[in-house]
Amino acid sequence: MKKRLIGLAVGGSAVAVLVGVVGIGLPGASAQDTQTLHFQEQATNVTYVPVGTLINSKQAANQGDYVVFEDPLVNDKKQVIGYNEGECFTTNPTNGTSECPGVTFVFTGAHGFPKGSIQGAGIFIGPPDGSQGKDNADPFLYGTGAFAGAQGTLTGRQLSFTLDDWALSFTR
Repeated sequence: MKKRLIGLAVGGSAVAVLVGVVGIGLPGASAQDTQTLHFQEQATNVTYVPVGTLINSKQAANQGDYVVFEDPLVNDKKQVIGYNEGECFTTNPTNGTSECPGVTFVFTGAHGFPKGSIQGAGIFIGPPDGSQGKDNADPFLYGTGAFAGAQGTLTGRQLSFTLDDWALSFTR
């Protein structure tokens, strides 16, 4: 999942992401209704750790490089709706594959988004040249608040080094 689930900026660049809501389900929807939240994430608080420097690697990115982050989530009007925090480790620097063992999306209930959090983990592929990537879909592990008892998929896609797009689809 920064999934990125996080777009990993290879070569020591920080990742950034900006979030926008395209649509959300109505409050009080029935237990089997599928809801989809669309948003983006812009990394403003990312630390990139190039572990290759420990082995005197000359490559821009190496297996084991990682990012840790806590970034605001915003809707399509660029209004803050929460934040995303977690870590991702580079497993294949050639194609930009990262494994993200713990990523939490926290929604504050602002601007029409439900209040609660989603905990996810999975694989995120962000092309190392910063180009747009393919959808990376992973099931989320659990939710709290409005997402308690929900089941679904968190899909992330790198749009650039500085922008990831997300879709959270779930049923309760």
